[in-house]
Amino acid sequence: MNQKNIAFNLFKKISNLSGKTALIFFSLLCSALPAQAVNFNFTYSDDTSTSQKEAFEMAGSMWKELLQDDVTVNIHVDFADNNRMPTNVLGGAIPGFYSSLSNQDRTGYQAYKQKLRDDRESDNDYKVFDIENANIPNNYIKDDWWVYMLRDKDLPFVNRMVHSYGVSLTRANAKAVGMINPHDSDVDAVILMNKLNGLNYGWTTDYLANEVGYWNFDLTSVAMHEIGHALGFVSSMDYFDTNNFSDTLARHATFTSFDMFRRGSSTQTWQTIDMNNQSGSYFSLDNGSTALGQLSTGQDTSLGADGYQGSHWSAFDGVEDLMDPTLPTNRRRTVSYKDLAALDVIGWDANYDGLNFDDLDSLRNLAQSQAANAQSTNPVDSLNKMFNQYGWGGSGRGRSGFRQDMDLADYLAQEGLFQKGAFWSHMQANKASVPEPSSILGLLGLGLFIKGYPRRKTTK
Repeated sequence: MNQKNIAFNLFKKISNLSGKTALIFFSLLCSALPAQAVNFNFTYSDDTSTSQKEAFEMAGSMWKELLQDDVTVNIHVDFADNNRMPTNVLGGAIPGFYSSLSNQDRTGYQAYKQKLRDDRESDNDYKVFDIENANIPNNYIKDDWWVYMLRDKDLPFVNRMVHSYGVSLTRANAKAVGMINPHDSDVDAVILMNKLNGLNYGWTTDYLANEVGYWNFDLTSVAMHEIGHALGFVSSMDYFDTNNFSDTLARHATFTSFDMFRRGSSTQTWQTIDMNNQSGSYFSLDNGSTALGQLSTGQDTSLGADGYQGSHWSAFDGVEDLMDPTLPTNRRRTVSYKDLAALDVIGWDANYDGLNFDDLDSLRNLAQSQAANAQSTNPVDSLNKMFNQYGWGGSGRGRSGFRQDMDLADYLAQEGLFQKGAFWSHMQANKASVPEPSSILGLLGLGLFIKGYPRRKTTK
């Protein structure tokens, strides 16, 4: 029962006694009640500065304006030396995944679909459950499994239909729909940021500064982007390359809630999910009839992909959104309608009015206060629990174990999480050319890349 319902019940009990006074009391009580919203609980590595913490707390506060779920999202933030990070990467997110859904669990998709149906709030939520048009995957399938189309990499003009009973959710997404305890205290995601040391670039940590700076990247923008991945803006397309492309079991275990809305030109006739790497992939709320936004199609260009992780909007659509794969210097980003709508339909309760961000000064003041009291620690036990359950829905990976004395970036690289499971943000330097996609590493969190960055001239 939400807070206003509680207040209304109280109003009914006292209305017979108080008349007009009760109505005034009820109005005042409702206006004083805080809106239900997601809560972000950040922990930080010891070398995270106060100003860097402020940027993350600001990013969390901005997302909080947009998400109305009574959920606590636990995120650990670490900063790594540039030489320990993949080339041209600003940062990356490694979300924990809800691991009980697999192809053997024939209630997985059905249970998630029912959760979405029960959680409908917005017009977009109702649009995807338009039964007449079968906008949520429901065509050619039963209620407990869904169909996707995959183009054979060896026979590029041959499409094949594959079905799956499971769907994989980030832990935060699973909390939002009530599949796990919404206030579970375990770590839900790790965000690893580049210190940018040894480069000609730096971070601007104040989102409201007059300018970011020609040689600086906006830290709050990158933090918001990585949080977006933790919330569920992730595609299983980023798990596959030419080596494991045809691993059907892995595909069953890794398909995400985000993938359910992935469509393309090759699947319009069949109205099925499109997991092909070729161009033309888009996110659709009406089973492919229209596109909310164009999507990136993966890093392995040998499969016909565009070179950027599929867990992003397209880098080539001419539109700037928070969940684009690259970020230029001297530029800020904010959450767009597209970004929020995608999270809305996978299970979050969206507050579209919050996109105006009417009082950023107050949010910054709050972020500064939270940063001053933020915890600097490595929650080793919780991190190990997440890493050992990791694997896009798998568990028991038998990892060697992260220790307090270890460097987190080194550990993640050693365990292969830089290659499978991380979502990167890439650098896109001001007015510079785009690098060859093959030079961009991928899966460490849905991160942002530096895109063709120039070199600052030095004087002797």
